[in-house]
Amino acid sequence: MYLPLWIILVAFSLWFTLMAFFWGLQSGQFSDQERARFLPLRDAGLPPAVKDPAGLPVEVYVMMAVGLMVLSGLAASLFFSLKG
Repeated sequence: MYLPLWIILVAFSLWFTLMAFFWGLQSGQFSDQERARFLPLRDAGLPPAVKDPAGLPVEVYVMMAVGLMVLSGLAASLFFSLKG
């Protein structure tokens, strides 16, 4: 009875994961692998604090929306699992 809901949850999770992966490929997140292994060794300190929260990039809002959708899907699946 709850199997279709779980299948939908897994399908949406897989879809969002693949969308994030392909976005990372397209935006060049995986292009410089040689530099990535030295990042933990540098002494850069903390990044500066965000002064203008209204100036956040669009990606932050998209990731927040995706996170809210995932959490609401998990909450709905938990609700329907416990209801029956």
